[in-house]
Amino acid sequence: VAYSEVGNYDWFIVNSIPYKYLQAESKILMWRIIFIGLICLIFAILASFIISFSISMPLKRLKDLMKEVRKGKLDIEVEDDHNDEITEITKSFDDMILSIRNLTKENIETQKEIVYKLGQVTEARSQETGNHIRRVAHYSRLIALKYGMSPQEAEVLKMASTLHDIGKVSIPDKILLKPGKLTEEEFELMKTHTIVGYDILASSNKPILKMASIIALQHHERYDGTGYPRGLRHNEIAIYSKIVSLTDVFDALGT
Repeated sequence: VAYSEVGNYDWFIVNSIPYKYLQAESKILMWRIIFIGLICLIFAILASFIISFSISMPLKRLKDLMKEVRKGKLDIEVEDDHNDEITEITKSFDDMILSIRNLTKENIETQKEIVYKLGQVTEARSQETGNHIRRVAHYSRLIALKYGMSPQEAEVLKMASTLHDIGKVSIPDKILLKPGKLTEEEFELMKTHTIVGYDILASSNKPILKMASIIALQHHERYDGTGYPRGLRHNEIAIYSKIVSLTDVFDALGT
């Protein structure tokens, strides 16, 4: 029942509304509320998916790039058009990659310098010029590229070749620097520099030193099996050792 006073009078206007009418209106209102609620829910779900997608996709991309970085791929850069926290994360990631790239480059350059210096020490003991190992390294790289090796593998070979005679540090000066022909006993001792060089380098897990250990061991092997220390033949000799053996003799004869 609804009622209303009539102003300044003791009269009231009273109006009764049938219950069925109120019930019908309530049902209509209820269905309208449910309909509006469902629409709001749908929009809320869509909005949450869009927001979630806009956050999860850049993070997933960063995660995938981190996997690439873990594999050693550092020539990557993330581009992001967001103007929020994701951009800050992306920028930090790019800065991190740049720092790792610079440190890796510096580390590689340091390794190269150390390898060259070790090679020069060996050559100095043998009264060779340091330019010999640089020429051997350069020739080895060129032949490796012509052979079909990748530029990266050829570069590793270039560095590894400088250590082919590292085992000579174990050879006494009276034999190493002897101007005349070696006796049979002296030659047998000289042969051990290949095994010593291998033992010095083989324990490392660095690609350059791993390859260098094989070269140190095999660079006096011969295709017909007359070389030392193991008398390997044909394809038993690693291609790296074949290349360095060739360039070593070529430079010694030509220079």
